[in-house]
Amino acid sequence: MKKSLALLSGICLALSSGLASAVTLNGWNVGNPTPVGATGLVNATKNVGGVAKISNASIVPNASQVSKILRGGVAGVALTVAVNELLDGIDWVMDPANNQIKYKISTGTFYYLDHLSGPDYNALALTYCAQLYPGSTPHYVGPTGWSTSAKPVFTNNMSSVACYLNGQQKVVTTIYLSGTVVTEEKTLPLDTASQKVIDNAQAGNTDAQVATVAAAQDILNEAENDAEKAKPIVQQFEDNSTNADPNNPDPDDEKPVNDGKQSKKMNEKQIGELVGNKNWHNTPLKKKIVKTYSKELRGSNNFDFYKDPKTGEIFIKGNKSKEMILINLEKFL
Repeated sequence: MKKSLALLSGICLALSSGLASAVTLNGWNVGNPTPVGATGLVNATKNVGGVAKISNASIVPNASQVSKILRGGVAGVALTVAVNELLDGIDWVMDPANNQIKYKISTGTFYYLDHLSGPDYNALALTYCAQLYPGSTPHYVGPTGWSTSAKPVFTNNMSSVACYLNGQQKVVTTIYLSGTVVTEEKTLPLDTASQKVIDNAQAGNTDAQVATVAAAQDILNEAENDAEKAKPIVQQFEDNSTNADPNNPDPDDEKPVNDGKQSKKMNEKQIGELVGNKNWHNTPLKKKIVKTYSKELRGSNNFDFYKDPKTGEIFIKGNKSKEMILINLEKFL
């Protein structure tokens, strides 16, 4: 099963991406979740009275919500990693119908009876039962059923032994003349594995984040048709909303590019004060600028400095071009 789940690694991302769809919650147009630890962060936009608003919300799936995704076959790698960590590499299979993981553990070792006889059988059984259930006593199967015979009855080179504690049969095994291995089937709740997936996602594991992001998208999909489930998400959008152009969330992006037309030519003294060296002509400054902006200067080795009095931005203009070139003077100083 571990191997078959691992084969899903190549398609997990595609599956989780396929879950994503446009969702609208109370007028908010919601984008696809992106992982931030175990959280699915979603951005949203809304138009209120002609005013564009932008916002975001954090969708934090719980273990049962992640289990729903894992039962559907998404994020198999994340499940494999989590269960292997919890079970320390023991082989297991998923039982989705019962929301659990099934595995077997060894509850005993090989018992070789070839050289035992008489009371040694009972000593072996006493040790076996004491190890599994302290205080329990062995019963053996006999011709008429279970008994407390000190010597098991072997049929076809095997005998059955049960461990009894407080009158209740706890475990039954078969002892062979050549030995046996005792195993016991156990289960692990799928939600326990899902919580481990969440922990791994929080730690930054990208395979685990496939599961948490898919669960976040599933939460959004359900909220679109369930007003109660939508309430806490919509409340986040309202609390985090700001007025802005959703296509230009950064206000600086709305500023027009400075074309330098308002800039004033600088004299030698002003340039010296700007660069901190009145003898700046004797420094590599000019050569560095010419080399960096040779294309814009169109081969000119001479240029003038200009400064915008409002913004403080610095421009250069070569004697072979009328183009104003905005520069980052600091990187040349």
